[in-house]
Amino acid sequence: MTRHNPTLEQNTDICIPQLDHLFNNKIPKMLKGFEPRHQQLKMAKAIEMCLQSNRHIVIEAPTGTGKSLAYLVPSIIWAINNQKKVMISTATKILQRQIIEKDLPLLQKVIGNFDFAICIGGDNYFCPARFENVLQYGLFSNDSEMHTLNKLSAWYKEKGGATQYDIDFFVDPYIWRKVCRNRYICSNSCGHKNHCGFYQSVQHMKNATVLVSNHHYTFINIKSRSNIIDEVGAIVFDEAHEVEDTATAAFSEEINSSQIKSLFDILLPSPPYKGVLESVSVTKKTLTDMSHEISEAKKEINHIHSQIPYGSSIMGTAGTELFDPLMRRLSILAEIIEKEDKSILTPYKSQIEETVKSLFNICAKEEHKNYVYWTSAAKKAWKAAATPINISGYLKRQLLYSFSNNGNGNSNIENNSDRPLKLAVFASATISINNNMQYFKGRVGLLKDTPELVVSSPFDYKKQAVIYAPRLPDPSSSDYHNAVFNHTMQLLRIYNGRTLILFTSFKFMDEMYNMLKDARSDLVIMKQGDMSCNQLVVNFKKTNKAILLGANTFWQGVDIPGDALQCVIMTKLPFLPPDDPLTIARQKQLKDKGLNPFIFYQVPKAVLMFKQGFGRLIRTVNDKGVVAILDSRIHTKRYGKMFLKSLPECNVCQTFPVSAFPRSATENL
Repeated sequence: MTRHNPTLEQNTDICIPQLDHLFNNKIPKMLKGFEPRHQQLKMAKAIEMCLQSNRHIVIEAPTGTGKSLAYLVPSIIWAINNQKKVMISTATKILQRQIIEKDLPLLQKVIGNFDFAICIGGDNYFCPARFENVLQYGLFSNDSEMHTLNKLSAWYKEKGGATQYDIDFFVDPYIWRKVCRNRYICSNSCGHKNHCGFYQSVQHMKNATVLVSNHHYTFINIKSRSNIIDEVGAIVFDEAHEVEDTATAAFSEEINSSQIKSLFDILLPSPPYKGVLESVSVTKKTLTDMSHEISEAKKEINHIHSQIPYGSSIMGTAGTELFDPLMRRLSILAEIIEKEDKSILTPYKSQIEETVKSLFNICAKEEHKNYVYWTSAAKKAWKAAATPINISGYLKRQLLYSFSNNGNGNSNIENNSDRPLKLAVFASATISINNNMQYFKGRVGLLKDTPELVVSSPFDYKKQAVIYAPRLPDPSSSDYHNAVFNHTMQLLRIYNGRTLILFTSFKFMDEMYNMLKDARSDLVIMKQGDMSCNQLVVNFKKTNKAILLGANTFWQGVDIPGDALQCVIMTKLPFLPPDDPLTIARQKQLKDKGLNPFIFYQVPKAVLMFKQGFGRLIRTVNDKGVVAILDSRIHTKRYGKMFLKSLPECNVCQTFPVSAFPRSATENL
């Protein structure tokens, strides 16, 4: 049965009394300062309708809609009424914890009768058994490390800590890898089971109605077809624009030299430090043999590094042969450990074997047509990976739809397409391109007639924001960088800091940073890489006159409401690097199908990131400011109109009328 594409704009006015009552009465009474928003209720009703009618849905809900409550309320009610589990999957662990600590405790009071649990990877949990082994076998390197272990012991005894996020002091990642949960030795027969945070978390997940996950954890479990996913009836993907990239990473095979060296450092570190092998009293022959093989393996790692081109590149047949000697050395290491037959060494043997298996898959001589095999090298490390080119088929089969055999040995989606494997809600502030969601649906494996909804913004962008898009030299011109700097200086004279500058190139970012430091020594200038992204944002918010320069991750997820941020500068349209192996492979795949890869992949991908960058400015109804687009291709190229049409309706100017730029009402700039 063929269906037309039902956009739910016209179909969500059906009265759902329970949702009306919750959003208009109960939640406002429970949550101080909460104001009912018709966009939020419209989104909640659309989700309710699709869950009840057993259909997936895609929703674009701009910043300020109140997405979290809009998807939480109907999905929880559906789960309770149908006695099923619902999983909420977020893009970040920060949002995960916000939902766990803030939203769900509120909704327990509002809705009642449900329990919830957080889902994070096992290596985030403190392992009492491994900690005991570290102390028993002296698996620590120096007094400083012993001091940290003593603090961990006190933390665990006094506070019953479970995860690294509960720790209120710094723990070096090297130490954490010695005491965190390791799946190779974790079992129900463990004597520490009754005091293990991971085991208690698993039991909690089994009993919970609502599971709060992150995209990485979700897709790793979808890939492995874990029991956790089997028990879930519906999954809500918040920040769904991240789904394709996160799923692609989860379904990839990847090994880097730092992982292997880190394992060697635990087994047999350089003197005077003491490693696992020395601590568990292996035979002298084993110690000698292991020392030799690790030394030779390190030489192979360095040799590989010297042969891999700097940056990222597609791996050819000659490249795969580079890894053969390293795989042989690692296999010998695993055999030596196995002969010792000591349980404490089992996880390290298993990790070595898994590394060999991954390298073998990455270097497979018979390449899978839907994978790109590539390497990358930086100053101190290399990476080898096999990455799916198109993730949609995997998501169709393992997440979205039930399949049936058509009688000739081929599996197809049921013709009526009403048989979801798991119900899925995809929600984000940036999914549509010029109010069209077909690009997103195709990339994640949804059928074309999947219901969709674009919710209007609660912000008045015509009053709150101006788009400044001057005609500058083309980005390929030698005059471009100076032109960007000059226009940035003009904007800084108005806003005196309070500016986020977004780049597509770290090299240009560093160049601009040095130029601005010389020109505006009165301002605090920060850039990505100086410290963690979260700390940079915290410091920016606290500083009165600050400029923050960032690339990649700063285009999305950065939330700086209020007067601290009043100007966002996009130096270039955020097209993907043309030499990225995955980009090359995806474009070739489209070209082989007779499609223009620039129009069908590069432009849509850039538009979605562009919308994310624009969204950094207006975060509340009181925010005001300017978004400057310093890339003249917005005017000179035919595709430029697509970028502007995908933004909320704003006033656009090409010249520099200072009076047209909105400024904070609380500051005399």
